[in-house]
Amino acid sequence: MFISAVAFLTVLSLLVLVHEYGHYRVARQLGVRVERFSIGFGRELVGWTRGDTRFRVSVIPFGGYVKLAGESDESGTGASWEYVSQPIIRRIAIVVAGVAANMLFAYLLFVWLSASGYPVLTTVVGGLVDGYPAQAAGVMAGDRVMAVNGVPTTSWDAMSRLIHEQTHGPIQLEVERGGSRVTVTIEPRITEGVDVVGRRARRGFIGIVPSDQTVMVRHPVWEAVVVGAERTWDVTRLTLWGLWGMITGQVSWRSVSGPIGIAYLSGHAARLGLVYLLHLMATISVNLAVVNLLPLPGLDGGHLLFLAAERIRGRPLSLRVQEVIQQAAMVLLILLMVAVTYNDVVNLMARQ
Repeated sequence: MFISAVAFLTVLSLLVLVHEYGHYRVARQLGVRVERFSIGFGRELVGWTRGDTRFRVSVIPFGGYVKLAGESDESGTGASWEYVSQPIIRRIAIVVAGVAANMLFAYLLFVWLSASGYPVLTTVVGGLVDGYPAQAAGVMAGDRVMAVNGVPTTSWDAMSRLIHEQTHGPIQLEVERGGSRVTVTIEPRITEGVDVVGRRARRGFIGIVPSDQTVMVRHPVWEAVVVGAERTWDVTRLTLWGLWGMITGQVSWRSVSGPIGIAYLSGHAARLGLVYLLHLMATISVNLAVVNLLPLPGLDGGHLLFLAAERIRGRPLSLRVQEVIQQAAMVLLILLMVAVTYNDVVNLMARQ
């Protein structure tokens, strides 16, 4: 529990710092004063002042914010260094900067992990599931899978994807055994289940489990730059699919994790090692960026929504209208938080 708490707070604090620094940096570059840069909410625990900005660490460690000078018409004086005095395009740049910072941070982490090396499970079969096709076809523990339907594979993850995608017809599995290669034909068992984003899907299974054998995979820097982009896009795509699936009812809200679930995953990753924790941090950073673009007040997407309304109307929404929208969105966010927290507790109890 202690490791999970420390890992969670470390991951959260770093990601909030990155996000808020994005807002802070672009605001300063565009000449907008930042009155406060806070990690956490509530009473200040420790702080210092630099230039026009009060930097602080606050007592409630979940989240953070930057307070810009003249954030609203009511608080603005018309000074050139205030947020509301800026053209809409500049205000959009300030709002989007937090999301951009999280995406860039995730990308750089993925590049670094790809270049420095990360462990992947090999394709060595560690065991067989009784009653499944691989056992009947003669696959043996210790076999190394070299190709699936003629497609070479070197990692368990890539091999599994090829097998799961085979929902019609037999699979040709080329394995290395005792220094020689053997081709095994297997008719997979097709199972209805859910994919990585919780959508219903048909998948093929043959009943093999991995060994604990891993290998470090390293890419040259020029390849790591590309691999980092591919991984960032993959996580972005899966996050978008997950959100769309929940909106359309294809994905259950039970597949969503909240703070408790993230704390559990952070602790588990920390126990496995720094590489796993950094990979989780990069993934959560992308998730945070995408979720922040949802058009809900309190999130960056909500600010963009108000700016879009201002651009269309030629003037900002009235303070009363903004307050009503923000209150309704806050109720929605609280209900969502309660739901995902309940889901986390149920899932953790199921793991006991």
